Parts: sequence; C-alpha cells; structure tokens
Amino acid sequence: MACLLLYTLSMMMQQTLKKIIEFSGVGLHTGREVRGRIMPSCADTGITFFRRDLGGAPAIRATSSNVISTSYATTLGSRGATVSTIEHLMAAFYGMGVDNAIVELDGPEVPILDGSSVEFVSMIESAGLATLSAPRRYIVIKKPIKVIEDDKYICLLPTDDAELSMGGTIAKFTSQNLKVGIIDFTRGELGTRGTADTRQKEAFQAAISLKAALRENLNIPDGNILRNQENLMKVVMEIRKYRPKIIFAPYFNDRHPDHIDASAVVKKAMFSSGLTKVRTFNKEVAQEAYRPKKLFYYMQTYTFEPSFIVDISKHFETKMKAVRAFGTQFYDPKSAEPETFISSPKFLDYIDSRAKFYGFQIGKEYGEPFFCEEKIEFDFEKLL
Repeated sequence: MACLLLYTLSMMMQQTLKKIIEFSGVGLHTGREVRGRIMPSCADTGITFFRRDLGGAPAIRATSSNVISTSYATTLGSRGATVSTIEHLMAAFYGMGVDNAIVELDGPEVPILDGSSVEFVSMIESAGLATLSAPRRYIVIKKPIKVIEDDKYICLLPTDDAELSMGGTIAKFTSQNLKVGIIDFTRGELGTRGTADTRQKEAFQAAISLKAALRENLNIPDGNILRNQENLMKVVMEIRKYRPKIIFAPYFNDRHPDHIDASAVVKKAMFSSGLTKVRTFNKEVAQEAYRPKKLFYYMQTYTFEPSFIVDISKHFETKMKAVRAFGTQFYDPKSAEPETFISSPKFLDYIDSRAKFYGFQIGKEYGEPFFCEEKIEFDFEKLL
C-alpha cells in the first residue's frame, strides 16, 4: 500500500542558490585555514570547485569520473589539481536540492566546520534557492547493482496499490506538471507471487511510467503495519520533508488489514505533523511543523459513495502500463506461481470495467473515485 503526496510546484526543475555564500574554517586533514565562496550557477553545469590558490584557478567538476581517492575523505582531481573532504558539502547540496553551484576555495580541502553538514545546510537555507528553466536529469537503475567488500555489501535495485487505485489520476497530475511522490509502506515481502526484490523493481518501472517525481519505501514489515509511534514518526518525517499540499491514502475500510492500518497511520500522521511540539529531524536538522490541506482516500477492494470522481479518459492507457509493470502480480499464462485474487485473467478486466463505471457517472469514458471525510468547496465559475 502507498501514500501519495501531491505538490503544487512545477515538475522537478534544477535549482541553484539565490545569493552568494561565504565561509571559512580549518581543514580536517591539512590543518590549514581555508576560505570559500559558493555562488549561483547555470543549469546543467553541476557542482564545480575552483582552487583560487593555484595558478589559473583550475576547475574541478564534482563528477564520479573525477574521484581519485576515498581514503578517509573523498578527493576530486582534474589536470593535477585536487580538492578533498567534499562529502559534507556535497551532502548538503543534495539534501537541499542544489543541482548547480560554483565553489571557490583558497586551499586544498573544504573546511570541516562542525564535522557535519548542518552549517552548510543552514547557509543554503539563508541564501535561498532559485529555480532554473531546465528539468533535472536522473540516473535510472535498470538492473540490480551489487558492490561487495569483505563481509559488507550495498545493493541498488530499480523499484500496486497506487497504480491500481489512482494511476490515471497520478498520470493526469504529472501531465499538468504537478509533482507527485509515492511513499510505499512495505516491500511486499509476504506476497504470494514474486519476491520483495521483484516488487521493488516493478514499482520503480511503474513510477517511471507515471512520471512520479519520487518513490520511497518506509520498509515497514509487510503484514504488520502497527499503529505505533515508530511508524507514525516515519510518516510524519516524510510529510515534513516534502510538505505536500494534498495526501492520498487507502480507504479506511478494505479487504486487506494492512490497508486499514496504513490509512489510520496516515490520518494520524497528517494531524501530528502540524503539531509544533512533535519534534522530528532530517539529516540532523530539526523539521518544521507542517500540515497538508486535504486528505483524500482512494478506492481499493471495498467500494464507497465517492465524494468526487476524476476524469482519467486521456490517461487510462498510462495507468494500465504502470499496472502491467507489476508482471509477477497479475495474470501470466507462463507463471507457475499460485493464483491469487489479483492474478486471475478477469482481474484486469475488472479494473477496466470499474474505471468505465465511474467514468460513466460523470459522462466520461474512464474515471477514478475518491472519498473525503470533510466537505469540499465547489467552484461554479469553473463549470459555467
């Protein structure tokens, strides 16, 4: 099951700083006093360091191909010039959404400051961010990548409820340049068909089809979404991190108990997120209290009388493409896995028929129903 976050900003565009940042401090490994400046930069330029203490002020781009050492610190090098201890500054750039910046230094390493990213984050917050006219570009993980060193490893995996219940609505939002984030609660490890890894890959492909701005997983145990403080705080932190205007959650009465529990956790988290005395931290930085404007519920197995229906006629094929990305879960005549409620060949016909049923109710070809516990204002000016 998933929680949907809807943003009112435009699609994910590149960002840079609004103002110049100046800082100074001691290098952790050299012990030298280093002064630096961080300046705005143009789209598609990335993060570039300039060593002003060297002749010609050589440029060193922050790219993986320029990493020459990771022993005790990350060091970049280009044409004989190097800059090291960049990790805290780079983490601050990533966490704050800075895609392009120029960093000038008069020494060989970035000052260590307090030993974390906190001071850099604070500086970036004070300087503010400017949105550029170019969209962000992403590295897409298309197959599993595993790096092993001794007994340690890291694995990157490319990642159905959201697709089935409101995939057309998500596609409609993203076609209008609205940002939609999908927060999955579990990895589906208890599912009868497929594995947690295959589900994660399928979820990733579905998100690409829907052009979702992000897809994250809270890694709550499947089949055991407890209404406890730990799970509540996980959702609160996501709400405060992304500050959505609207949240979509599973309807609070459903065939699957996890859907009922997830719905309850989301509702409580939405309220708790607005309480100033509920304290949470993201990357060691205190998060501000924030409460979205509305919580809407999407339909799964059990039906309800909709508060409103969204016309998805132009986006139904995109929805079904995202649904079919979950190949292990739906009908496959070649599969030897046990049949489930949704793997029957009739289930996708049911999804089609239900969308047509709700579309017919609003005079459209396809529709998706939603429920709201609160009254919704209707604007006649948009109808007349």
